[in-house]
Amino acid sequence: MARQPGRGEGSRGASAIDAARALAPRIAALSERIERERSLPPDLARAMAEGGLFRLCVPRKFNGLEADVATMIRAIEEVSKVDASAGWCVAIGATSGLLSAWLPEEEARRIYGIDPLTVSGGVFAPQGKATVVPGGYRVTGRWAFASGCRHCG
Repeated sequence: MARQPGRGEGSRGASAIDAARALAPRIAALSERIERERSLPPDLARAMAEGGLFRLCVPRKFNGLEADVATMIRAIEEVSKVDASAGWCVAIGATSGLLSAWLPEEEARRIYGIDPLTVSGGVFAPQGKATVVPGGYRVTGRWAFASGCRHCG
Protein backbone atom coordinates (compact mmCIF):
# COMPACT_ATOMS: atom_id res chain seq x y z
CA MET A 1 0.00 0.00 0.00
CA ALA A 2 1.43 3.38 -0.98
CA ARG A 3 1.93 5.78 1.90
CA GLN A 4 0.40 9.22 1.48
CA PRO A 5 2.70 12.04 2.52
CA GLY A 6 1.66 14.03 5.59
CA ARG A 7 1.73 17.80 5.81
CA GLY A 8 5.42 18.01 6.67
CA GLU A 9 6.45 15.02 4.61
CA GLY A 10 6.50 16.86 1.35
CA SER A 11 9.91 17.36 -0.18
CA ARG A 12 11.20 19.17 2.91
CA GLY A 13 10.13 16.60 5.53
CA ALA A 14 11.07 13.65 3.36
CA SER A 15 14.45 15.26 2.75
CA ALA A 16 15.15 15.08 6.50
CA ILE A 17 14.31 11.37 6.48
CA ASP A 18 16.58 10.94 3.46
CA ALA A 19 19.31 12.92 5.23
CA ALA A 20 19.01 10.67 8.29
CA ARG A 21 19.31 7.58 6.11
CA ALA A 22 22.27 9.03 4.22
CA LEU A 23 24.05 9.82 7.50
CA ALA A 24 23.54 6.29 8.89
CA PRO A 25 26.92 4.88 7.76
CA ARG A 26 28.73 7.93 9.13
CA ILE A 27 26.87 7.72 12.44
CA ALA A 28 27.66 3.99 12.68
CA ALA A 29 31.35 4.67 12.07
CA LEU A 30 31.34 7.32 14.83
CA SER A 31 29.24 5.36 17.32
CA GLU A 32 32.15 4.34 19.57
CA ARG A 33 33.45 7.92 19.58
CA ILE A 34 29.98 9.27 20.41
CA GLU A 35 29.81 6.86 23.36
CA ARG A 36 33.35 7.59 24.53
CA GLU A 37 33.04 11.40 24.30
CA ARG A 38 29.39 11.45 25.38
CA SER A 39 28.69 13.98 22.65
CA LEU A 40 28.13 14.19 18.92
CA PRO A 41 31.31 15.08 17.05
CA PRO A 42 30.95 18.68 15.80
CA ASP A 43 31.21 17.70 12.13
CA LEU A 44 28.43 15.13 12.55
CA ALA A 45 26.21 17.62 14.39
CA ARG A 46 26.78 20.07 11.54
CA ALA A 47 25.87 17.44 8.94
CA MET A 48 22.69 16.69 10.88
CA ALA A 49 21.89 20.41 10.97
CA GLU A 50 22.56 20.70 7.23
CA GLY A 51 20.13 17.83 6.69
CA GLY A 52 17.42 19.68 8.60
CA LEU A 53 17.25 17.15 11.43
CA PHE A 54 17.33 19.79 14.15
CA ARG A 55 14.71 21.97 12.42
CA LEU A 56 11.94 19.44 12.02
CA CYS A 57 9.66 21.33 14.45
CA VAL A 58 10.62 24.87 13.49
CA PRO A 59 7.88 26.67 11.50
CA ARG A 60 8.53 27.19 7.78
CA LYS A 61 8.31 30.95 8.20
CA PHE A 62 11.51 30.71 10.28
CA ASN A 63 13.27 28.42 7.76
CA GLY A 64 12.22 25.24 9.51
CA LEU A 65 10.71 22.10 8.07
CA GLU A 66 7.48 22.25 10.12
CA ALA A 67 7.26 18.48 9.76
CA ASP A 68 4.30 16.51 10.98
CA VAL A 69 4.79 14.22 13.98
CA ALA A 70 5.02 11.02 11.91
CA THR A 71 7.75 12.49 9.73
CA MET A 72 9.69 13.74 12.75
CA ILE A 73 9.48 10.32 14.39
CA ARG A 74 10.59 8.56 11.19
CA ALA A 75 13.64 10.83 10.87
CA ILE A 76 14.58 10.31 14.53
CA GLU A 77 14.01 6.58 14.13
CA GLU A 78 16.42 6.40 11.18
CA VAL A 79 19.19 7.91 13.32
CA SER A 80 18.25 5.91 16.42
CA LYS A 81 18.44 2.60 14.54
CA VAL A 82 22.16 3.25 14.13
CA ASP A 83 22.98 5.01 17.41
CA ALA A 84 20.40 5.61 20.13
CA SER A 85 22.22 8.51 21.74
CA ALA A 86 22.57 10.29 18.38
CA GLY A 87 18.83 9.75 17.88
CA TRP A 88 18.19 11.20 21.34
CA CYS A 89 20.21 14.32 20.44
CA VAL A 90 18.21 14.72 17.21
CA ALA A 91 14.97 14.34 19.18
CA ILE A 92 16.01 17.00 21.72
CA GLY A 93 17.23 19.42 19.04
CA ALA A 94 14.18 18.88 16.85
CA THR A 95 11.58 19.22 19.59
CA SER A 96 13.31 22.21 21.19
CA GLY A 97 12.56 24.02 17.95
CA LEU A 98 8.88 23.91 18.92
CA LEU A 99 9.57 26.83 21.24
CA SER A 100 10.08 29.06 18.21
CA ALA A 101 6.32 29.11 17.64
CA TRP A 102 5.74 30.72 21.07
CA LEU A 103 8.42 33.38 20.86
CA PRO A 104 7.62 36.89 19.69
CA GLU A 105 7.97 36.73 15.90
CA GLU A 106 10.86 39.20 15.74
CA GLU A 107 12.88 37.21 18.28
CA ALA A 108 12.08 33.86 16.67
CA ARG A 109 13.15 35.23 13.30
CA ARG A 110 16.39 36.52 14.87
CA ILE A 111 17.16 33.12 16.39
CA TYR A 112 15.91 30.77 13.68
CA GLY A 113 15.44 32.83 10.54
CA ILE A 114 18.95 34.06 9.87
CA ASP A 115 21.21 31.02 10.09
CA PRO A 116 19.60 27.79 8.83
CA LEU A 117 22.12 25.77 10.84
CA THR A 118 21.06 27.19 14.21
CA VAL A 119 20.37 24.35 16.65
CA SER A 120 18.33 24.94 19.78
CA GLY A 121 18.19 22.89 22.93
CA GLY A 122 16.45 23.04 26.21
CA VAL A 123 16.11 21.85 29.76
CA PHE A 124 12.69 21.07 31.17
CA ALA A 125 13.65 22.16 34.68
CA PRO A 126 15.64 25.37 34.23
CA GLN A 127 17.16 26.86 37.35
CA GLY A 128 18.03 30.27 35.96
CA LYS A 129 16.57 33.72 35.79
CA ALA A 130 16.46 36.14 32.86
CA THR A 131 16.35 39.84 33.64
CA VAL A 132 15.68 42.49 31.01
CA VAL A 133 18.69 44.79 30.55
CA PRO A 134 19.49 47.39 27.90
CA GLY A 135 20.07 45.51 24.64
CA GLY A 136 18.67 42.18 25.74
CA TYR A 137 18.65 39.92 28.77
CA ARG A 138 21.04 38.98 31.53
CA VAL A 139 20.76 35.31 32.34
CA THR A 140 22.05 33.97 35.64
CA GLY A 141 21.71 30.64 37.36
CA ARG A 142 22.97 27.12 37.27
CA TRP A 143 21.82 24.37 34.96
CA ALA A 144 22.31 20.66 34.88
CA PHE A 145 23.79 19.14 31.72
CA ALA A 146 21.41 19.17 28.76
CA SER A 147 21.64 16.59 26.00
CA GLY A 148 22.96 18.16 22.84
CA CYS A 149 23.97 21.43 24.48
CA ARG A 150 27.44 21.34 22.94
CA HIS A 151 26.11 21.68 19.41
CA CYS A 152 23.47 24.32 20.10
CA GLY A 153 23.92 27.81 18.84
